[in-house]
Amino acid sequence: MLLPLLTLIITSCGGGGDAPAAQASSKQAPAAQPAQVQREGILFAITPHQALTPGEEDGFGLDPIALITRGGLRNTWDVESDSVFAARYFAPGTRYDVRVGGAEAGEASVRGVIEPACQERVAGADVRLSRTLPAGWEGLASDAFGAGAAQPVVRPLTSQEQGWLAALADSIHASHRIPGAARAAVEGERLFAVTVPGVQGPVLVGTFNVTVEDGENQHLYNQLLVAEARGGGAYQPAYVFHERDDGDVGVRSFMDAADLDGDGAPELVLRAAYNDSWGYAVLKRGAEGWTEIYQGGGGGGC
Repeated sequence: MLLPLLTLIITSCGGGGDAPAAQASSKQAPAAQPAQVQREGILFAITPHQALTPGEEDGFGLDPIALITRGGLRNTWDVESDSVFAARYFAPGTRYDVRVGGAEAGEASVRGVIEPACQERVAGADVRLSRTLPAGWEGLASDAFGAGAAQPVVRPLTSQEQGWLAALADSIHASHRIPGAARAAVEGERLFAVTVPGVQGPVLVGTFNVTVEDGENQHLYNQLLVAEARGGGAYQPAYVFHERDDGDVGVRSFMDAADLDGDGAPELVLRAAYNDSWGYAVLKRGAEGWTEIYQGGGGGGC
């Protein structure tokens, strides 16, 4: 039974035009791979936006991640005209399935385009939830999802799992010669366990950021770590993104997981934050392990 309709409103300042976000698209060229897509459509992040007007509820927006095609994922900025994009994907009343943690969670209905503050494409939505979700939830929406999980495949880490993942992350930072004092102040965030068919035990994923002092400068080292149980059950790194953020590389964190191509296994959707823009990446597990199959979407670039 559906819960009462939630009217979700987000606010933003005016501006923008019909050109794609130059900074976001230039540094986030799509890297599509063939996939078992059942339908063609679009993938959104449903993200909360703090209300700016006293008395208003916080709202949610549909933020484009990728176009879903039979040939794989394509950058949403391949549709260069804002008006064409809005007519195709943001027509009022257009409906998209909502998934949180890979499982069905309801339906989103477009209310209308939010005027961009810079170069971005976001729409406000009404949402009907089909199950109770935690406060401040984030998820994914699409008109072209693959098979949905019967139960959520994403959960927070246990304290023991946090310890395992943090120890692996520390060893990786150490291998990059990050000083011990800086590693002691590591900030872990977006720590989750994901159930993936055919993988022994849950897949652990999280972000571990370290700030290193260099004279009068500070450098942030971003590590996105995916770990799997191997052999006797000990966890080992299965995918590592470790870079010093200079504004163009981006700070990556796990957002959610869902089956995007209909093969029965969830892909991992990551968010990448840059100096003045943001985007997304998608990881898929194949015979060679976890690989990045996509970068794109998002916006900004003020």
